[in-house]
Amino acid sequence: MTAVLESRARSLPRQAILETRGLAIESRIGGRRRTIVCDLDLSVAAGETVGVVGESGSGKSMTARALIGLLPQGLSARGSISYAGRELLQLPERELARVRGSEIGLILQDPFTMLNPLLRCGRHITEVLERGDARGVSRRARRAEAVRRLAEVGIAEAVDRYPFELSGGMRQRVAIAAALAGDPAVLIADEPSTALDATTQKEILALLKSLQEARGMGLVLITHDLRVAFAICDRICVLYAGSLLETGGTAALEVEPLHPYTLGLLLSEPPGDRRLAELAAIPGVVPSPDDVAEVCSFSPRCPWAQPICRAGRPPLEPVAPGRLSACRRIDEIRSEMRQRHATVVQPAPPRDTPAVAAPLVEVELVEKVFGDTSSRRVQESVVALAGVSLEIGPHESVGLVGESGSGKTTLARCLVGLETPTSGRISIDGIDATDYDALSTADRRRLRRTVQVVFQDPYSSLNPVRSVGSTLREAIELYNPRSARHARQVDALLEQVGLPASYAVRKPIALSGGERQRVAIARALAVKPRLIVCDEPVSALDVSVQAQILNLLSSLREELGVGYLFITHDLPVVRQVVDRVYVLYRGEIVESGPVDEVIGAPRHPYTIRLVDSMPRSSPDWLAASAPPGAP
Repeated sequence: MTAVLESRARSLPRQAILETRGLAIESRIGGRRRTIVCDLDLSVAAGETVGVVGESGSGKSMTARALIGLLPQGLSARGSISYAGRELLQLPERELARVRGSEIGLILQDPFTMLNPLLRCGRHITEVLERGDARGVSRRARRAEAVRRLAEVGIAEAVDRYPFELSGGMRQRVAIAAALAGDPAVLIADEPSTALDATTQKEILALLKSLQEARGMGLVLITHDLRVAFAICDRICVLYAGSLLETGGTAALEVEPLHPYTLGLLLSEPPGDRRLAELAAIPGVVPSPDDVAEVCSFSPRCPWAQPICRAGRPPLEPVAPGRLSACRRIDEIRSEMRQRHATVVQPAPPRDTPAVAAPLVEVELVEKVFGDTSSRRVQESVVALAGVSLEIGPHESVGLVGESGSGKTTLARCLVGLETPTSGRISIDGIDATDYDALSTADRRRLRRTVQVVFQDPYSSLNPVRSVGSTLREAIELYNPRSARHARQVDALLEQVGLPASYAVRKPIALSGGERQRVAIARALAVKPRLIVCDEPVSALDVSVQAQILNLLSSLREELGVGYLFITHDLPVVRQVVDRVYVLYRGEIVESGPVDEVIGAPRHPYTIRLVDSMPRSSPDWLAASAPPGAP
């Protein structure tokens, strides 16, 4: 560890090329003043990677937009943003527009928000070139340069293709090429890999790091994933409720966080090499900056909070060489924090997996082909599932892992009757569930009670105009239409998922992401299912909220005996909640077995690649990235 600390200990910033001083971002939407970011000091030097981490609502994305002068209408910034000696907040829009792209580049989480779906990929590059020195260059020369730029990110063949014809990873590569076409000195990457599966994420991060090193470019990486930040950043700034709570060199901060919030984030991360008895989730949600403006912003959620923490806003002060912290009590609680850090990461004892006499779910050689399957137009068909077989026992938690496009969600939809397999057989609780449309009404109702589903995005799966109570009552009536105790049952469901009964009158828009997912789980529990299909249920959540939901799923299994088919591309997550796991690759099961054996000692080349894609702080992790498309 000493060698790692020495090799990556760039905790003190070099000469900054881009820096903020006292940056504040405010909203006046609806005539109401609201603080988003307060008194932010941030800097990045040429060739340096600075990570900005924190939960949703911390102000990370608005900070990224403020740095490049792209705040949404109704939001404004004040303070200082200095780039190469120029004060950006004082520049007229025409001059600021020249800085964007040519001197400071921006990559967003979803490349579709950056790419015009009506323009070919090469045109996205030439548009940027035309704003610079290439305006007098011939069209052929500009196209050749676009090909070269796309080749730099590994997809020269995409020059004449449209964004919708590409995978998510390829679209992100095009967005990176477009952001770098102006040869900026600083690149701001706002969650550039969050929407990608693990293998593609590693490819994109490796690409960004290699391009940065080749160009000597400053990189500001904004992410909520500490594993990613530790893998790629030199320094980390921890942002919470619009304020910086801690900054420091990556390796030192990973070894010993010096703010309770940073420690909470670290402990919430599920480790990839072992299962924990329980993840140490941070209770509550991120408050509004205005609600905690006069106190330590983390004090409402901090286990070490004392009256002194609420006596005023603590300053960000030096607490160790190259380390700043906004915790007034850090000297008093430092040893206790060290002890908790060391204690909580101990692995849980092995979980006994009893033999299953009769599976609850049997999937036998299921195939699913989309499109025209006729012999003359077979090239227009897409094989999503190619002979998949698996079993799930009563009360068992089984994982299904694989990257985007592997067929995971298609299989889930077949299990709950949203898709019908092209061939093969599905049996659920003794009922042939291959084709829900062919079932009797009684069998279909029985299957709906046996298997429920929780989707990735709880907001899109909940009716936004209906209250939580109304949503749950509707589900209860499907199970027991004659019951007259709906209100009591709604309260009981909310209690089961850790929400107060008062939430019954709220609508989804009034809930946080984690609270909405709890409501979605409560709705699934309303019919008292034996199995819940969880399709990426935590991938859209912050790490601390993710830990809350994973702990909830584990406790519900213990209390209610409900089983899970847990679908994800995140191996550290799946290791915490399942007994067995199936690995799906291009529609085929390539490996299966007890989760600890599959992840701990993978055998198939694709599973090995998945395991190697888990972010880790080793300096050689990104160097081992496989080329796009490798199994």
